[in-house]
Amino acid sequence: MGAYNESMINAGVLVAGDGLAPEPGYVVDFDGEAPVVSDGPYGEIHELFNGFWIVQTATAEEALEWAKRAPLTRGSKLEVRWVTDESDFADFADNEYIEKEKGWRADQAQ
Repeated sequence: MGAYNESMINAGVLVAGDGLAPEPGYVVDFDGEAPVVSDGPYGEIHELFNGFWIVQTATAEEALEWAKRAPLTRGSKLEVRWVTDESDFADFADNEYIEKEKGWRADQAQ
C-alpha cells in the first residue's frame, strides 16, 4: 500500500488519503421527523470502507487506471466518484452560499 501511495504522490495525482477506523463510528439517519443516531458504521462487515484516496486526474479514464492499480485483495471493491467543484454549480453562480464558499476556500488556503 505504501508503494502504491508513493507512486500516486510521485505522479502528482494524490490530493488526500487516509485510513478509516471501524470503531467508533456512527450513522445519522434522517428518515424520520428528527435525526436518529445509532452505532455504525452501517452495512455488512464486508461492505465497510476502510480508507479513501482523493486523486486529481485529467480524465475519468485516468482515475480508473489508478484505481485498477490499487493493491487490494480478491473480493475487495473500490468506488470511484467525482468530487464536485464550483464549476459543477455554474447554473447557481448567483447563490449567496456559492459566493460564501469561495471565501471559505480562500480562507482555508491561507
